[in-house]
Amino acid sequence: MSIDWRSLQSSLNKGFTTSVQATKERLGRVGQDEITELPQEYKDLEARVDALRQAHLTLLKITKVYESEAYDYPSQIQESIAELSALLHRLRPHRPPTPAHKTLPHALGRAAASAAAVLQATAPNAQGEPLGSALGVYAQGMEKVAAARVEQDAAIRLNYLHPWQQTLTTSITVALKARQAVRTSRLELDGAKQTLKNASAAKQEHARLEVENAEDDLVQKTEVAIALMEKVLKNPEPIKHLNELAKAQLIYFAHAAETLSNTQAELEELSMTAEEQSRSPVHSQQRRQMSSDESIYEEVRKMKRRKGNDGLPTSSKESFSLKPLLDLLDDVETPFEDSVDRWLPEYLHDRAVQQEKESEKDSTGQLLRPLTRSDIASFLDAAGASGSWSVSQAVALRKLKVGQERRRAGWTENNISTSTPPALTELQPSASAPLPEQNSIIEALESIRTTPFEKLFFGTSAWSTPWMSLMSDIRDHYTFAHPERDHPSSTVSPITYSSLEPWHLDQVHDLLNRAFWSGIDVSDSLEYSPERCTIIAAYGRLVVGVAIISSPRETYITYLAVRAGWDNAQIATTMLYHLITLNPHQDITLHVSANNSAMLLYNRFGFKAEEFVAGFYDAYLDPQSRASKNAFRLRLRQH
Repeated sequence: MSIDWRSLQSSLNKGFTTSVQATKERLGRVGQDEITELPQEYKDLEARVDALRQAHLTLLKITKVYESEAYDYPSQIQESIAELSALLHRLRPHRPPTPAHKTLPHALGRAAASAAAVLQATAPNAQGEPLGSALGVYAQGMEKVAAARVEQDAAIRLNYLHPWQQTLTTSITVALKARQAVRTSRLELDGAKQTLKNASAAKQEHARLEVENAEDDLVQKTEVAIALMEKVLKNPEPIKHLNELAKAQLIYFAHAAETLSNTQAELEELSMTAEEQSRSPVHSQQRRQMSSDESIYEEVRKMKRRKGNDGLPTSSKESFSLKPLLDLLDDVETPFEDSVDRWLPEYLHDRAVQQEKESEKDSTGQLLRPLTRSDIASFLDAAGASGSWSVSQAVALRKLKVGQERRRAGWTENNISTSTPPALTELQPSASAPLPEQNSIIEALESIRTTPFEKLFFGTSAWSTPWMSLMSDIRDHYTFAHPERDHPSSTVSPITYSSLEPWHLDQVHDLLNRAFWSGIDVSDSLEYSPERCTIIAAYGRLVVGVAIISSPRETYITYLAVRAGWDNAQIATTMLYHLITLNPHQDITLHVSANNSAMLLYNRFGFKAEEFVAGFYDAYLDPQSRASKNAFRLRLRQH
């Protein structure tokens, strides 16, 4: 057998060079410019594969519990040696013992069955103990749940856990090995470059060939690694395996829910049956058999109750006593249900008679009865849990509360002493000194001249619109036509200016559709700084004007309109003023129809025409519209 010493020597040299290069890089003795840069595509795939591997490991760390069915088995349960010996003794020698499943449903089922057997063995009659029957039903249900649980674990191990581990150990591992080969090849290339750099003139050619071979090897291995990593990332099998996990869990939980629902229904029936049996005469008779100590205690309690009832304070009004009721309840020989059936109608009749005697009629003839203590307590509890109250309601609640506290403290009206307040002495009015004349200050204030701009907005205290005049005429006509009726006084509300809000949209759309054309929607203005780009004029809850700029950056006035009938209130002027002040140091532009009188308004604020656009409104205005379809482009320069 011949040995290729040259190949062996070359491999040893490469391995030594690679180790030296890796050590230098770890120690930081190699500059970044001396390390071969791998393609960005390779590095991106490398990061994605690492994330995929980490995802597999994270989920596998939790789902590996399905390899053993005892992952939820109670740790405190231990089979004793005696129980195991008894079990082995009962089994035949040729039949190996069947191992018991160690899951929580199995443990619950076995515990319930064992407890049911103990109760049934000590039952006094053939019917057995009710709790024993209920435990038997629960044990049967848990056995079905336990069987479904075992099937779930088997399905998860077969369809998810093993394939998931196989993907991790095959495809991902192969990709990781290819990456390791790329790293080794890259170290060999960097080592060859260092050798070429330090080689003598005689060895330059050989070292150059080594570098070229290392480069070819790195390129080839990088391409292989990229192909393998892309294949791993595009593999659809992990999603299928995860689907199998969810499917197995769904089947188990659905079966468990159905089984437990049936079990709970049976237990509810047993519970109702047991409750009815506990109320039967036999059980009542057993409960009435009291010991001598209990009889003595009951007698003392009755004496205290009678004594306390006799000592109750009596009211001046006619009232009924609870003493017969208490005496009747103290009669232990009479069942409570029979007692209630006998005295309840009489009690209700007497209560109604007493309330009728104490009732009074108000000014409208409606019968009012005094509140009982129970009514007051319930009303105060409800009032304490509710929200705010008006002043009159709060006063009434306070009176009820004070009355309740006085009754608890044993106060009566005689305990409250009243005293006459001292007489008040009327003070003589003093002569008021005349205010000093301040003619100089008044003259100075009157001499202040306001600018036309200020007069425009602050000198309009009295204003009226056609709509308001019409409403006033309608009210006057109605007043003259019906003088016998009470007429509410009308007040003039101010016109408020605010930014666009969602509740404005319906009225704004209606106003713009009437003023311009149909189909206008300004809902998107709520998304572009409405506090700077929108002005809404409102009279109460009625929107009477709207002005909108497209955005804070493109300060173009898209719409400015006033509701019909609201002229002469300077609404458009005020809205335009606010738009200008909210967007300073920016040019504001707009288009206006050539024959629109709003041109005068814009000129007053300094807008200048800079372009005439023919047919600007052709696509918007109706052909029969009297408004010009030509427009001027206006600009207000502010910088």
